[in-house]
Amino acid sequence: MSRIADLEMLKEVFSPSRILILLELAMGEKSLTELSKSLGLAPSTVHYHLKKLERLGLVKVSRIEQRGNIVVKYYRASEDISVLGTAIPKKSLGEVLHLIAPCIVTIVVKILEKLATKKRSAGAMHIIVAKLDSEQAKQVIHELNSIANRIKELERESRHGDCLLTIALTAVAHRVEEGK
Repeated sequence: MSRIADLEMLKEVFSPSRILILLELAMGEKSLTELSKSLGLAPSTVHYHLKKLERLGLVKVSRIEQRGNIVVKYYRASEDISVLGTAIPKKSLGEVLHLIAPCIVTIVVKILEKLATKKRSAGAMHIIVAKLDSEQAKQVIHELNSIANRIKELERESRHGDCLLTIALTAVAHRVEEGK
């Protein structure tokens, strides 16, 4: 599995359009036209971002169909898409967080738009900013990691996989000065 350690590469990945494309492809393979319609982006825009993601090794062509004289490529997220969660260099974390924030906002808006037009079985959304002591912050981060690991276990155990669960867990602890 390759690792994305270079900050410039991370900047290429953390664009709202690329993150949305990765989310769509994590749900299953799609053609450029299907992605364009699903995301409401011009085909040329989707093509541009797909090529960048393909070069980074995060997207691959899963199959090619010939329809008359037209070639249709289907894309899917590569197996090592999970490297995004572990490859952020600690010294670059502050800069990367500024890149991630607009992506998260865009993703949340797109998810809410989709939920508004589709039936869903369950959903929850929480945005919490809490002032905790450092031990409590460590405990919360530990518990979030445990939840993420449990969800990965459930996915491996799943028989049907008929429900896509989208979860964005972000916990960042910042030191604050007394009285603030």
